[in-house]
Amino acid sequence: MARDNHSDRKNELRTTLTDLDGAGYGGYKRLRGTHRVATPNGTPVTLSVDKVQSDPFAPPSLVQASIPFSETGIATTLLDVDISDIPVRDHLTRRIASSLREHNPSGGKGSGFLAMDTPGQQVLDRSSVVISVPDDRVTVRLEVALPAQGRRIRGRAAAALLCEVLPTVVQDALLDLDTDALDAVELAHETYLDQEFLRGELDHLGLVGFVADGSVLPRAAGNSQH
Repeated sequence: MARDNHSDRKNELRTTLTDLDGAGYGGYKRLRGTHRVATPNGTPVTLSVDKVQSDPFAPPSLVQASIPFSETGIATTLLDVDISDIPVRDHLTRRIASSLREHNPSGGKGSGFLAMDTPGQQVLDRSSVVISVPDDRVTVRLEVALPAQGRRIRGRAAAALLCEVLPTVVQDALLDLDTDALDAVELAHETYLDQEFLRGELDHLGLVGFVADGSVLPRAAGNSQH
């Protein structure tokens, strides 16, 4: 019977990490490159490990996880505007940040964790999510603190983090978009367009800003987002 090469590739990363269990932390450098994992519902995820931290106390490793953009269900028409895909990417970044808070392990260095910059109130041109319509890809850029016990690799914990937690975050944030979630993406897009239009009107109207009806201006503190 012919071997399922795709299934084999999905298991390669887990096998490598399991084999590394207990090795010196530098062994994680073997992860550098491209791997295949899958979400719980079976969607293939391309995982690129771009930078591997030198020890448990160094800055986290850098990875990219990508899936077909068409799998998200988000209309490509939301990207066909002069301002590009800023509001869609910003909204997806917020979904990923929320999913990370829900699914990240809580065991500290022994379990490792996934991270990305959590957005504030501003809608910005972020590099945390990249969308390429011609390639039908959406890519998430993350930091990964690879699990350690002292300066030894916790390979099974790393396998759980990269082969289970990360794909679950991808599915939760990018694939499990029901009607309400897709409507929220469209609302984020429309709100951003409205803001950009209003900002464009300020100069020739001789205004310096605008405040929407019903706005609540005071915040809990000067450094608060709420």
